[in-house]
Amino acid sequence: MTLPKKPPLKPNRSDANREKRSDRCRVCQRTDRKIELAHVIGIASDTREAVVTTVEGREVRVCRINPDRVVPLCGPQQQPGTCHYGLDLGHDLELWDFLTPVEKQQAIHDAGSLGQAMRRCAPRTRGDRVEIVNGEQREVFRGSCV
Repeated sequence: MTLPKKPPLKPNRSDANREKRSDRCRVCQRTDRKIELAHVIGIASDTREAVVTTVEGREVRVCRINPDRVVPLCGPQQQPGTCHYGLDLGHDLELWDFLTPVEKQQAIHDAGSLGQAMRRCAPRTRGDRVEIVNGEQREVFRGSCV
């Protein structure tokens, strides 16, 4: 038995573009490269909330890109040396310190835990940033836990 194919995905980036579009990279501050909105954890959280509708006579899954799930990074994503590449393909971009508190909370929610969010957003330093207190993961700030 074959499952039916899902309709194609059509991201609605209007809210994210309005709130987050920038002319500089959040991490390296470069302005001479293409600036792209990159998902902090991944687009899967947005696509889970997709709604099937008809657009121009075809069924599509429309998903709203939540502005709290994206940040402006230099690209293109496929080019080594860019921040977007470092986040998605190089898996070595230290993004955590550049996120707002709201973006951090959204990343923790989307990843499922602080540890998983740190694995994605602070891949090289996560071991020094998280500790377990009373069975819960906590981010370490200046030697104390919050």
